[in-house]
This record gives sequence, structure tokens and C-alpha cells, in this order.
Amino acid sequence: MTTREHLSGLAVFLLALALRLAYVHEDTTVIGLDVSRLSQTDNYVFAQWARVIADGDVLCREQPHAYHLWTRDVAPESKWLEWYGGQQIYHQAPLYPYLVAGIYTLFDRQPQTTGYVQAVLGALTCWLTWLLTRRLVSPLAGLAAGLLLACMGSFYFYDAFILRDSLMALLTVLLAVTLSSAVQRGRGTDWLAAGAAFGLFTLAKETGQPLLLLTMLLLAWFWRSRPRQLLRAAALLLLGWALVTAPAFWRNHEVGAPLMKLSTRGPEVIVAGNAAGQDGVGWNPPTTTMRRILMDSNFQLGKTVLATVATHHANPWGFIELLWNKTAACLNAYEVPNNVDFYLARAHLTTLKLGFVGMWFLAPMALLGMLLGLPRRQQLAVPYLLLLALTASIVALYILGRFRVQIVPLLAIFAGLSIDWLWRKWRERRLAALALAAVPLAVFVAWCAPSTTEPFDNRSRDGAIMMQLVKAGNFERALFFRDRLLTAVRNDPSITADVSLERRLGALTDAFRHFEESLRWPEESAQRHLHVGMGYTALLKVAERFERVEFGNLAMAEFEQALALEPELEGCWYGIGLVHGENDRVGPALSAFSQELQLHPANALAHRDAGMIFMTWKRGLDALQHFRLAEALELEDGPMFAAMAHLEVDTSYKDTPPMRVLGTMQIVWDNPRALRHAREALRLDGDNPLVLEHCAYALYANQYFDEAVALLGRLAQAQPWRAVDLNNTMKNFLKVKSQLDGEAPAAAPGTEAPAPGTTAAPGATGGPP
Repeated sequence: MTTREHLSGLAVFLLALALRLAYVHEDTTVIGLDVSRLSQTDNYVFAQWARVIADGDVLCREQPHAYHLWTRDVAPESKWLEWYGGQQIYHQAPLYPYLVAGIYTLFDRQPQTTGYVQAVLGALTCWLTWLLTRRLVSPLAGLAAGLLLACMGSFYFYDAFILRDSLMALLTVLLAVTLSSAVQRGRGTDWLAAGAAFGLFTLAKETGQPLLLLTMLLLAWFWRSRPRQLLRAAALLLLGWALVTAPAFWRNHEVGAPLMKLSTRGPEVIVAGNAAGQDGVGWNPPTTTMRRILMDSNFQLGKTVLATVATHHANPWGFIELLWNKTAACLNAYEVPNNVDFYLARAHLTTLKLGFVGMWFLAPMALLGMLLGLPRRQQLAVPYLLLLALTASIVALYILGRFRVQIVPLLAIFAGLSIDWLWRKWRERRLAALALAAVPLAVFVAWCAPSTTEPFDNRSRDGAIMMQLVKAGNFERALFFRDRLLTAVRNDPSITADVSLERRLGALTDAFRHFEESLRWPEESAQRHLHVGMGYTALLKVAERFERVEFGNLAMAEFEQALALEPELEGCWYGIGLVHGENDRVGPALSAFSQELQLHPANALAHRDAGMIFMTWKRGLDALQHFRLAEALELEDGPMFAAMAHLEVDTSYKDTPPMRVLGTMQIVWDNPRALRHAREALRLDGDNPLVLEHCAYALYANQYFDEAVALLGRLAQAQPWRAVDLNNTMKNFLKVKSQLDGEAPAAAPGTEAPAPGTTAAPGATGGPP
């Protein structure tokens, strides 16, 4: 190798390293999101696992398993633990968490430190790819392949996160280098090194053992006429593999796990990626189908595969189409997000924008290179084998942007071959050959073109990062992005017409009021946990599906920590009640409010919300008792006043004895008081459907018929699905008015069907006749 070639390799390494280190630094300083704090991610699982190892449980005698929110929809945690085989079995192939544990032990546990180490490993991946491509193709091809990887933002994006995908890319190219050397030179040390590389791959990912078996079968086929050479190579491969994997198998023996089992994963991902009705792109587990298949197969891989394929019995062609679609998605330029989102990060980080190379270029050029490389397929046999085998392993499961990181160096080899070939033909003025190659290249470019457009604008990018930071507990950075979001919203003229966004911003304002307050308290104080919990609770109003459960869990954890520090802290039980209420657990919510009121009888908010629950249970007197206590404690709330007004005109309470409210006796059926409450409710929250309905009955009972009808007309516009019933009520109101006035009944207004609005709140019993 010449000095010039050495310098080109060094240039590839230094450029790759500079971009990666700059990216990790910018990600830490600009975004500051520690994804390993988000409990629903693989980052969290790997970081938790690495901490267990670094804290002294080197053998992982109590192996942490991942129990995400979707798993609860499939089976209870106890069932998953039974399927996994207990806490002794590795959750996934164990090499990566041990690597992270080593970083934790040697350096620190900051996520950016892991990112810097992975940046160095990523640069090494680029250098090894340069080295292998130079050996197999040419110096120009090697330089091209190395530079493509160095400048590929979606490739080095994963270096900043505690995910094993970057390591898998390094191990793939390491395996390719050692196996290529063994095949070409045939030296015993080369075969031993290749076996060791297979061992590392096996410890890093579950596909290692099948890949080794496939390699052995191919060697047996190609060298079937050379049995001695075959036996020697196979023995050395297995020896190298066994030497590297032996510690893991010894560990299994020591902790009582099945000797050869290095992972619990497999059956669930087979179902998620291959069952009928799935598209195999992204993680979208079909919980009902998965529950049935896993229960029937008892989590056995072979039975799960057969049962999953059987779901296509009615349409076998659909399974072929699914596999084809997954293959296309595997090479598509779109980076399917999971755990982390490349497009979201790139919207914030200049260093990712500098990584201009993407699958839009690499995949088509690699496919062309695979065609152009066929004449020297023997020399390129190892890259061909690994690329096809690893791509098949990805397609057999499901497609994510990060899953294909392991094949990117192999794609770069063939892309480098294409660039070398095109350059040589251009210099030779072989225009016909270039034109001929342009035809398949155009087909590949069209096939690999991104399937979606950029998903984030200024508003959505800040909001998405902000919510992730909130989940991770980094409220200071979340406040920064909250302010940027609000600036973007103020500059958006469409905001005035976006009711949904206005509602979300209202919940956001309430949440961040608590988050800001939490920052004023010491780190582990009960008050800080209380305000953080209330902030998460406020976000439940706008969260959806799994995120709703996630925020609820976060809030409950904060309230429980606050109670552990200060058992009688005001507001904790009230917050727990709010979480239950937002999740429609009415009984536990009332129990929590009652617990709060036992400790703090003057909590007006707890009285109000307890009263609202009694309203839904049609226990009007209990509701009114709480409402009037809240009013006496000087709480002003539109929906509460409206509900009080409706109860206070209920004629069924006409003979009810007065109730005691903070030492004073107050009559229950009280039309003048109801009128006063209705007026106040309309002043405070005059557009709320609950307020409109309750106040209409209170105004009607006080013979303000026209105003009552007008309120119901507004309610019919907000809730057109109730228009018929509301129009009948308006007719009855006007009929009573006409009878009192001695006039003929008037027609009720508002019969048109306007745009949809919010749903009606529950009413009180025994309204006006």
C-alpha cells in the first residue's frame, strides 16, 4: 500500500471522526435529550441493563427485561416473564450492554460519553470499509466507499444513542474483512479470526448463529470436492467462534439458564412483521393476533412462525406481496423512525445536515454495483453473501431505519464499485456503456426514492422535541423549545382557526406552569415531585393512546415519590385522583379525592372534582354539598357554577331540608341562587357546552325563556348530533312561555345542523318540567 493510499485512509477516518464527534457534541448542547430516560425505548432497556452490570451483577443473575406499554395489551407481565424463561435468560444478545457497562465503568454514565466512544467506533467502521473496498475493488472505490459512509448523516445519527445498531455496522464490516481474508488467503489465523468475528456478531445480535450456519453450508457446497480444506476451515471457524462465545455460555451454566440461549426475542417480532394485515414497516404490533398466536405457540419460535404464516392461508399471494414491500422499504430512502427520529434531529442539528449522503444515493448505486460486480463475483463473494443474508434477516422481521444500519457498509462497498466503474468508463469515453448503465440506475433511483416528504416544520419540530424532553425530565431545555414553539405559533395566522391547537396550547401552558414551579424546589423535595406530577397530569388532556398511559405512569410515580417524602403533602392525593379521572377510573378518582379531603378539608379543587363525580353518579345532593363547600372556599369555576345552578332548580329537591356549609344552613332548592350561579358561569366560561346546557335549565326555571332557548341553540350548533333532542326541548320551553303569556306556541329556532363540537357533560337528575 502506497503512502498516498495510507493518507486517503487516514483522511476517511479523520473526516468521519470529526463529523461524528461534532454531531454528538451538538446533539448534547442543542437538544440535550437523554433518550435512555424514556421508559418506552430500547435505549432505556440497554442503559438499565448496562447499569446492572456496572453496579456489580456481571453475570446478570437478575436480568432486566423490557415491558413496554404494548406488551400489556398482549399479556400480563407475569406471562411475559414465563415466556422469557425467567430473569436468568438474556433479554437480547448481550455484547452491547456489556460494552456500555464498560464505558460506564471506565468513564462515566453520561449519554454523551457513550456517544463519543461510539463516534470513534463509527469512524473505525468507515476506515475498515475503505480498507476492504480497496482490497476487493480498487483504491478509488475504497476512497469513495469510505467517504460515502463518513458523510452519511443517517448512518452516524445513531452514534449518539444507546442503541446497538452502530456497533452492528462495525461488526458486519469486521466480519467481512476477516472472512474475505480467510477465503482469499486460506491461512489458519485468518479462519480463526473470522470465527472470532462470527463470535462477536453472535454475542451482538440474534442472527449471528444462523449466519454462521449458512456460511458453513456454503463452504460445504463450494468446497465439496476439497474435504480436507473444508474440514480445516470449518474447525478453525468453530474454534474462533467458540473461544469468543464461551464466556456467555459459561455464564448461562452458572446462572441456570439454557446453555445456548442468548436472547428471549424472536416470536413477537415475527408476528408483528409478518401476520396478515401487517405492512411490516415500523413497529405496529397487532395485539389481538399476537396474543392468540403467542398463547397457542407458548412463545416457541418454530410454532410461532408456522402460525404467523398460516394467517395468510386465505391469501397466500398476500404474504409474497408483504415480503416484496418489506424489501422495497428496506432499500427505500425514507428512514422509518423508532425510539429516535432522524428527521426530527436533522431539523435541529447542522451536523446532520452536513451528512448529505443518504439511502437515496447509496442504495441505487449499490444495486448497480451488485450488477457490475457479477463478473468478479468470486472475489466479492463475502460482501455478496453478507449483504444478501443480512438483508433477508431484516426483511424476515420488520423494517426500521436503524435496523438496516448494519448493511450500510456493505452497500457502500458496492456503491464504491459503481463509482469506480463509472469513472473508468468516463475516462475511457465509453459513452455507450455509460448510457446502458444509466437504465438500471434510473430504475433503482425510482425504486429507492423516499416514500414520504419531510415530516417536520418549525412548529412541529419544536413541539415534538419539547414533549420528548418533558418525558425525560429535562424541563429547562423543554422550556426553551416551548418558547420557540409559542413564537412559531404566534407567527402562524392559521392559529386563530385551529381549535384543537388552542386546546393543546392551553394544556401546555398549565403543564409548564407546574414544571417551572418545580425548578424552584430542591431536586429531591416532595414539592418538586408534586409539581412535576401535576405537569404530567395536565398533559393527559391532550395526550393520545400510549402517550396518555405514559404520562399517567410518570405522574403517578411523581405523586408516589412526593408522598413517600411527605405523606400529608397537600395536593398529592388530589393529583392521583386527577390521573384516575383522566383515565376514566371514576371510583379510584373519588377515593383519592376523599383521601385528599380527609387530610386537607379546605382543598376547593378536590371538592369541585368530587362533586362532578357525584353528578355523573346522579347523586345530586352529595354533588351540591361539595360544590357549595368549594364556593365557600372562594373557588370560581364556570362548569361548577353551572352544575350548581341546574341542581338548585331541580324541583325534586323542593322539600329537601337545608344543608350545612361551613357552619351555615343553606336551602337546596333555590331559584334566585341558581340564577346568580348561572350568570356567573356564563361570565366565566360561556362557550363550554356543559355550561350552556346547565344554565339553560336554570334560566328556564327563572322564566328567562328566550335566553334559555338561545343557549340551547348555541349548544345545538356546537353539538349537531343532539340537534333534534335540543330542538324539542326548545319547543317545550317556548310552549311553556306561550302558555304563561297566553299566546300561541312559537317555533323553535336553530334547526340547522352546524359543525361538530364537544360532547355534552352529564346532567343532574330531575330537571325542570
